[in-house]
Amino acid sequence: QGLLEHMPEEVGERLVLLSGDARIIVKQRRFGYEAERSDLDQIAYSAILEGMGYKAFTNQFAFLARKVPYDRLRETALEAEASSGVDMSALTQALLLQAAGLMPSTFDDKFAPEARVHYRRLRHLAQKYGSGGDNENGETIKWKAAAARPANRPERRIAGIAHTLSCSYRDGLFQSMLARILESDRKKAQKRTIGFFTGAYDQFWSYYFSSHGKRLEKAAAIVGNDRAQTIMVNAFIPLALLHVRSEHSSENEERVHNLFQKLPTSQPNSVTRLMEYRMFGGMNKTRALKSARAQQGLLQIFADWCSEDPSCENCGIFAGLQSGYISEKLMQQV
Repeated sequence: QGLLEHMPEEVGERLVLLSGDARIIVKQRRFGYEAERSDLDQIAYSAILEGMGYKAFTNQFAFLARKVPYDRLRETALEAEASSGVDMSALTQALLLQAAGLMPSTFDDKFAPEARVHYRRLRHLAQKYGSGGDNENGETIKWKAAAARPANRPERRIAGIAHTLSCSYRDGLFQSMLARILESDRKKAQKRTIGFFTGAYDQFWSYYFSSHGKRLEKAAAIVGNDRAQTIMVNAFIPLALLHVRSEHSSENEERVHNLFQKLPTSQPNSVTRLMEYRMFGGMNKTRALKSARAQQGLLQIFADWCSEDPSCENCGIFAGLQSGYISEKLMQQV
């Protein structure tokens, strides 16, 4: 902060924003390595499930994505819908709950009446179309009941995931995502991509936070805007960048970048708060730094320089700013 506050405002701004771009490129490259071993539908599916898991359940949802691959869900749901008119969202939810070991086998006295109806329907679908029970493949997933707020319970998140996946089955998950990201109108692209998650509706979970709770007066979002945007930044934008670069499409790469740089901030976390203080303190931040791109930049600077060796004496950015080298390069960029 002591160095930045005596430099042109654009120096700190560009440092953070370019670091945000770098973070997306790091994610794009990681997905590129994964694409050598897996298809893009499965990669996008795994990224969505991990994103829905929050910190409390990231590993469990990653395990679930491996246990029930996207192609299996898609094939089962499309066949059931074509032959019997089955609700693909409900069937997807049933299969994921079954594989996750979260399908209740009995109901205690505290179960809400609507919860009983909901789970009986899902149990029927899982028994009819599922390929195994809770211990499928001999593996079980351990869930910690107290690790998340009621609104973020894994059963409720699976309902949100099921909605998004069922909307993707016709064209495939990656193509469904790409079509939204590459809309020519940026605002429409953002609205459609966020709505891919926030449009989730479930006859039970839209009105309940728990199978033992009281019915809400109004339907509550299963997936909120903040969570949808986090998945968009961590998964969809890097995957879209991977694709458009493989196609050598500068026009579409510009669309991806334009969408990314205009996204508003998500909820801050301990790292972004720390880096805002270290770099800008009480200084008034420009509008450009109140963006998802800037948040990603703060995270990347922390990962590169502060996470393993927090000593400013060994910080390359600090030394570069002190010597004037970095500020000179950034001003040339401006």
